[in-house]
Amino acid sequence: MTGMNHRTMAAFAFCLWFAPSLPSFASQMPQAVLPRPELGGGSKAVTVAATAAAKAPAVGYIVEPMAPPTTSITLFNVNSDETATFQIPDDGRADPATAKALKHFLRCRRTSREKAIAPGTLALLVEVAQHWPGRTIDIISGFRAPPYGAPHSKHFAGHAIDLRVEGVKTATLRDFVWRNNHEVGVGHYTGENFVHMDYRPGEVDMAWSSRREGASLNYMPRWAKSARRGQMAIASRF
Repeated sequence: MTGMNHRTMAAFAFCLWFAPSLPSFASQMPQAVLPRPELGGGSKAVTVAATAAAKAPAVGYIVEPMAPPTTSITLFNVNSDETATFQIPDDGRADPATAKALKHFLRCRRTSREKAIAPGTLALLVEVAQHWPGRTIDIISGFRAPPYGAPHSKHFAGHAIDLRVEGVKTATLRDFVWRNNHEVGVGHYTGENFVHMDYRPGEVDMAWSSRREGASLNYMPRWAKSARRGQMAIASRF
């Protein structure tokens, strides 16, 4: 090794020492699969996979849906003298615990039998509570067990609630529910000072007035036409 200086000799010695480990070192490097123009792969993405990464355990994530926003509603049952506050989503589809509590709270006032109130009816209740936030809603009647009600009463199916909002005229409540909803029934009982509202999917809207339960009904009274007059004017423009 004549003619080599110290640096050249050191580099030569390192190569002799490192050469046997090259195959092992190469096997641990990321392997690249490049496109071959002769195979028509020039436009394909380059796939790079590392052996170490392939051996790494996969990381999984569980995505849980967020609970829907709710509205706080305080109800007073005039028949049982009970007061309770419920958290109900906008669509009326309460969680199982809340639905069970509402089922009991809105039970038949005469028989104490219980039936779940339809989500569509509870959605109407939420709408009322949102329009008059912080006000207690008096419940006159929720579910009714037959035969305590008019024939084919929506109360029998858990589709109706009789109510009033404390500090709000029942005529104002009546007009609000009627004006802002469809596939509903809205009745105004002036002598007993409450509003009936029901959810009737697939049916025509129905409004009426009466002095009291059991008395004759005046269907589609003047207030029903007046409350929706603004909607009719807007619709006529299109």
